[in-house]
Amino acid sequence: MEIMKNYKNIFNLVSEGVYIRKKDTIIFSNVAASKILLGSSNNDLQGLNICNLIKPVKEYVQTYKNFIKEIERGKELKAIHLRVIRVYDGKEIDIELSGKKIVYHQEEAYLQIIKNVSEKMQAQRYMEEYKKSQKLLKEVEDTERAQRDFFTNLSHELRTPLNVIMGIVQLQDQAYKTDDLNMIKESYKKYNQVIKQNCYRLLKMINNLLDITKIEAGYLNLNLENKDIVSAVENTTMSVVDYAKLRGVNIIFDTDIEEKIMAFDLDYMERIILNLLSNAVKFTPAGKNVYVTIKDLVDTIIISVRDEGEGIPKDKQETIFNRFIQASRDCKKRKAGTGIGLSLVKSLVELHQGAIKLSSDIGKGSEFIIYLPYTLVEEEKTEEAGSEKLEDKGEQISIEFSDL
Repeated sequence: MEIMKNYKNIFNLVSEGVYIRKKDTIIFSNVAASKILLGSSNNDLQGLNICNLIKPVKEYVQTYKNFIKEIERGKELKAIHLRVIRVYDGKEIDIELSGKKIVYHQEEAYLQIIKNVSEKMQAQRYMEEYKKSQKLLKEVEDTERAQRDFFTNLSHELRTPLNVIMGIVQLQDQAYKTDDLNMIKESYKKYNQVIKQNCYRLLKMINNLLDITKIEAGYLNLNLENKDIVSAVENTTMSVVDYAKLRGVNIIFDTDIEEKIMAFDLDYMERIILNLLSNAVKFTPAGKNVYVTIKDLVDTIIISVRDEGEGIPKDKQETIFNRFIQASRDCKKRKAGTGIGLSLVKSLVELHQGAIKLSSDIGKGSEFIIYLPYTLVEEEKTEEAGSEKLEDKGEQISIEFSDL
């Protein structure tokens, strides 16, 4: 007995809680264990059932069961973290528990070491909350900065064509004042196309802003019809070949199927393809190619637009589809545009229940891959995609390619 008393005195000097149990009954404990399990060092744990002292909270029940099972199998376990309810006062505490099977008075027993780590875990939780709040703050700051950049850029993009048009109007006013018909005709011939292109630039910005706003407000509805997606994409692609050639860029179209009738909105599908082609041609140097391909996976159609341009930096790829974002914030490198085109494309693809992904490497180019689910809608008549729209497509192409 004297030896056991000495052992207990020694264990009482230890800051960690130490107790020995036979089955679930505690037969030996130190002061620290009493303080952790009962909230007071004045009470002895001897004879108490451990199951009546602490109960693991829901998400830790299985962890605690596994711990007990492994110890009873004879495995020595290092400290595991548990969040438990202290039955004595109903308080939730964080503990670290370790233990092993031992022989105590010639009988099988279990030595367990318990440590209250509530303050440590609380500090960790505070740190995690702080990190989350800092991350959220950074996201808010990034969004605000992106919005400022967007509106600065939008102001520039709106003023530039307006200033060009205003300058031409002033030049034509001067020509009209001369009453020289030849000069008036020459002025019209020289500047009419420039006025048109800058009007198209303004139309593109306004259309994109209106559409992205309608999508965010939930007011944009698709006119789904069963049409040939292959014909729609091919007609749209081939209609911009001449525009691309003016910049020395070749467009190559390829498909592994000749026809695929499925439900989609033709007008918005053309907008999607034209927007991606406009971007691809814009960022592809002369002498290089842009590839448009279609693959049929039966339940899914894959449309790919790949360029041989400069590529998009890795740190920009995750946000490239976000509203307000352009791949380059460097004014010297940034191309004309407001930075909402790809956001609009993503939203339109998602309205079709599809998805769009980006694959890009600096110096090798970028590939935008659209995944569209194969679906059909009930309708009286299936029309050939693109045939009734060819007359109107010229102006739409001029609008989408106006900022090249």
